[in-house]
Amino acid sequence: MWIGISALNLALAVVLGAFGAHGLQKLTQDEKILHSFQTGVQYQIYHALALLFVGLIYDKLPVKHLR
Repeated sequence: MWIGISALNLALAVVLGAFGAHGLQKLTQDEKILHSFQTGVQYQIYHALALLFVGLIYDKLPVKHLR
C-alpha cells in the first residue's frame, strides 16, 4: 500500500514539475512564484521518496514505530 501511494505521489510530482517548467512559465513571468512552485515540487518529491523508503522497510525490519 505505501509503495503504491508513494508511486502516485512521485507521478504527481513529475506532472507538477512539468507543468511548472512549461505551463506555469506561460502564465506568469514572476520569478518568485516560479521559484516557490519549484520548491514545493521538490518537497513533494522528497516526501514521496521518504514514503517509498518506509514502504520498502515496512515488512523487512521489525520497527515498532512503522507499524
